[in-house]
Formats: sequence, C-alpha cells, structure tokens
Amino acid sequence: MNVSRGMTPESSAITAAMLFPEDPDSRNEALAAGERAVWLAAHTADEISDETIQGAALVIRGEDGVLLVWPPRTAPSLERRIEDDIQAVLLAAIQEVLRIAVEEALHEPVAYAQALSDEQDLQRYASLQRIGFEHAGRIVFLGKDLAGAEPATFRTPNSSDGEWRTVSFDELGDPALFERLLDETLVGSLDLPCLEGLRSGAQMLAGQRGSPRFSSQLTRVAFVKNRPVAVGMLCEDSDRATVEVAYLGVVAGERGHKYGGRLLNELEQRATARGQRWMILAVDITNHFAIDVYNDAQYVALFAREVFLWRPTGSPPSN
Repeated sequence: MNVSRGMTPESSAITAAMLFPEDPDSRNEALAAGERAVWLAAHTADEISDETIQGAALVIRGEDGVLLVWPPRTAPSLERRIEDDIQAVLLAAIQEVLRIAVEEALHEPVAYAQALSDEQDLQRYASLQRIGFEHAGRIVFLGKDLAGAEPATFRTPNSSDGEWRTVSFDELGDPALFERLLDETLVGSLDLPCLEGLRSGAQMLAGQRGSPRFSSQLTRVAFVKNRPVAVGMLCEDSDRATVEVAYLGVVAGERGHKYGGRLLNELEQRATARGQRWMILAVDITNHFAIDVYNDAQYVALFAREVFLWRPTGSPPSN
C-alpha cells in the first residue's frame, strides 16, 4: 500500500472525483485551492499511477490558520479488508500533513484543523477521531430569501437618532482596528466555545480577505455613540446572487441590546441594494441567543453539519 501526494493536475482531478463523487461545486472549489491543497491518494499496487488510485483524502490550508480536512474515501466495490487498509494509511498520511503544517508554520501558526460532516457520512468522518480529532458540536446553516422577506423589525440604516451608524471595512481604513474588534467579539462567544483561544481576529480577517468573494463594502462595523459594538464580515457570490455572513459578532460587554440583529438587518438591506437575493450563514446549534435573532429575522434551516476539530499540541483543551 502506497500513498502519493503532490500530484499532477490530472491525478488531482481523479482524486477529487473520488472524494467528491456527487458534489461538483466542492470538487471545483477544492481544485481551485492550488498549492494550499494537499491531495492524498492511496494505491493498492506497487506501481503509483493514476490507474492505481483506490482511495483519497485532502487537507487544505486556509489563510486564517485553519486546516480543512476531508477524511479517506475509497473506490467502490473494494473488499472490506482493503478498505480498512486504505483508511489506515490515509489517516496516517493526514496526521503527518498536520504535523508538518504545525512545524513549518513559523509566521502563520496553525489555529486548528476542522472537518464538517453531514449525517449520511458521519461514520467516515468519525474515523478522524483515531488521529486526535474530537466531535466538537453541530452547526446549522440558515438561509433567507431577501426578495420575499417580510418588513424588517429593526431600524433601518442611517437612522436619524444620532446614535447608530455603520462603516464599511474600506471606510474604516484600519485593518488592525478591525482585527482588535474581532478579538473583542470572540470573547465569550457561544458559537463553538471550544474554539475560544484558538483563533484570532487577525487570522479570521486574513482568511476572509484572501477570498475573491470578500466584500469590503458589506463587511461593516456598527457604532453606537461612536463606540464600536458589533462586526459583520460578508462574502458575495454575485453569480448566484448570494451573500454569506462569514461572521457576525457583538463586542463583549455590549451584548443584550439587539445590536447583532440590528446590524444583520442593515446588512440585508445593503445586500439587497447590491442586487443580491439570498443570505446564508452558519450558527452553533446550541447558541440559542443567536438562533432566536435569526428566527426573528425569518431565517430558515437549510442543513446541518457535525463538526470535528483537531488542536495542535499545547492548545487549550475544550470545556
């Protein structure tokens, strides 16, 4: 049994087709990751070639210090013994990729590794627990049809009360300040609290700005009486008329005033004005406060994913 990595574009395409057999969008996004992707292919023959690939796995390093992992998937109709062998060697290969990523991360430290599974694929993803991953929780993806939305329950942007205002990332003109505000919103966050201390505002911003879909106009900071109270980071997919709320957070100490809901409403209106139709986001299933905000704003559940996390040695343990 052999494992190959650093493959040709042709080999990567074959491996991607095996790993994402019914999801061409995910397949194309993974292939577009370029050098950030480590494709792993298992070969049951001594000869390593495209024709001998019988299993696949993938690790992609994000610019936010998060490693995205897809666990082993084998070719159909293999004997169970061979499937088990392929899974074992590919899990070991993933573990080695994670180790090297941590050791080589001098200027961009690895925050953690993450894998997201649907219910049908849970057993395959649970295999990652054999190399140190933990089942950390569940997130639900919510969506809203902005065109069919009911009238907003929060105040409209640019109201004349003299207290509430928002500025875009471009208008703020201070990435370091934005990073510090992100850090302040992460304190005591109820979205996967096991991540507290593992991610920083600087890493989060770097990850979003590295995406071609990052919207510097829809990424905004909300102020009340010139005091920053909430932050929203958004990405746009104009081809699909869709906006993703990559992050929405309220500064610790400013919670309980519905600032998050008010900012969300303003972001929806601004997205609509830019011709976008859909708004999507993800939230920890146990974060009832945030879910109540989204329910009030008429978001509906689309699908859920189980979250598996891996922490570098020395990271704080989960609660």
